[in-house]
Amino acid sequence: MYRYVIPAAVAAMPFAASAATYNVDLDTLTSPFYVAETLEAGVDEVDTYNFTSATAYDISSVVSLGIGNSAGADVTAMTLTIDGVDYAYTLIGSVGGLTYAAAEGVPLSNITSFSITIDSTGEQQDVGYNLRVVYEPSAVPLPAAGGMLGLALLGGAAVLRGRRKSDEA
Repeated sequence: MYRYVIPAAVAAMPFAASAATYNVDLDTLTSPFYVAETLEAGVDEVDTYNFTSATAYDISSVVSLGIGNSAGADVTAMTLTIDGVDYAYTLIGSVGGLTYAAAEGVPLSNITSFSITIDSTGEQQDVGYNLRVVYEPSAVPLPAAGGMLGLALLGGAAVLRGRRKSDEA
């Protein structure tokens, strides 16, 4: 009898929603980064993207479009999180029984790592999303020493020119 009680108890336990984590190396991709996924209600409700690179990048745009089918309640309850800052999905319309909402994050500058999480925990229906990240390498500032070298070369050229003119006279 005990042999059947334990498996039955384990089968009746509620399971937490699983989370998918994706590690993305920006150095191996071309901009923009784009992905389309589905978050299954009660099964797979959180996706996390960890972006890393050896090169510093400027992130000019992070946009996500949520797609659901329950008059918008499912997609507007989703959350886009970028490095710990939450951005809400706002309803933008519906077409043919599907509802669309969008979330947009703020630009990020000169970074080598950041994470994006899309969370639909507690939703009663599956939702889909598109995620688009536009990025480019950060501008490398010319050090002050470069400017000083340029001025020194101009000064040296002026001195040489002055000496040549005095030798000709």
